[in-house]
Amino acid sequence: MTSKKILHKWEDLQEDYKDCLLLGNGASIAFNSQFVYDSLYEEAINLKIISDDAQKVFAGFNVKDFEKVLELVSAAQAVNSALEIQDNKTADVYKNVQNGLISIVQAIHPDQREVVSKLEKAAVFSRQFSTILSLNYDLILYWMITYANEENPKIKFKDCFSNSGNIFHNDWRELKSPYRKEEKSILCFYPHGNLSLVTLSGEETKVTVKNSEDYLLDAIVKKWKQGYYQPLYVSEGTPEQKLTSIKKSSYLREIYNNVLPDVGKTLVIYGSSLQETDGHIFRTLGQGRISKIAVSMYNPKDFEAESAEIEYKLKRHNKNQVEICFFDSESKGAWIY
Repeated sequence: MTSKKILHKWEDLQEDYKDCLLLGNGASIAFNSQFVYDSLYEEAINLKIISDDAQKVFAGFNVKDFEKVLELVSAAQAVNSALEIQDNKTADVYKNVQNGLISIVQAIHPDQREVVSKLEKAAVFSRQFSTILSLNYDLILYWMITYANEENPKIKFKDCFSNSGNIFHNDWRELKSPYRKEEKSILCFYPHGNLSLVTLSGEETKVTVKNSEDYLLDAIVKKWKQGYYQPLYVSEGTPEQKLTSIKKSSYLREIYNNVLPDVGKTLVIYGSSLQETDGHIFRTLGQGRISKIAVSMYNPKDFEAESAEIEYKLKRHNKNQVEICFFDSESKGAWIY
């Protein structure tokens, strides 16, 4: 007989989960409601970021999710290719939606000063873990790292980019060990890239500002407008498409091949609905080493059904026995609450 699932409070679970934290879009939505995909789409229309043809696809399938539309358009391209149908329109729509996603995240992004109080709470929550993975394009984690390191330098968050030259450390494992007066090191990674990361002539680097008072988004946009820099992010609609882009990047490839499989035995998933578009992440994450997973749930209308669906998805990607539990995303001490 299956035992009844319980929606726990975070404080009842926190002592058992110290290894890895995975942040999904819900973590960003907690900072700013405009990060909800429906809101992103409506704002993209208002700012005329999405073309008329792309809007027809969104409307035709009655969706407002950028990644879902990318998946649908990608499928259409595959069909046209198989039937040898010449079609440039779908390629144009795909590029427009892909670029639109990153543009609208930039356009609606809150100012860092607006979220300082939330950054403090996020830092307290995040200090409990050894590894943090963010699937989000926005700058929330970047800001949290900067804030937390200034506020308490003894517990150091490290994105594994060097202070000089902002180049990724291929020997990132060495950074796990605390340095000098540090008491703990927490490594942070972006498996799908981030607004703060760019490529220049094949070299991948992080955009920085001289001091915390400067606007990071302005510095990023300036890099893009120079024409030499390209943002390093993955927004393809299917896991296969995303994996293709990941393999083209030395940074993303290193995370996928070596970071994700080795994140420890316990995992906390905050703000992710475990969409199929991220299936490649969950198939690789832990490589069977994870024994316990705690998943945040936001105001579930039918907790039993929703938790059962999530449990099914996780167990499908984890061949070994894994204990799965759920906690209220807004319970005390969870993320920014």
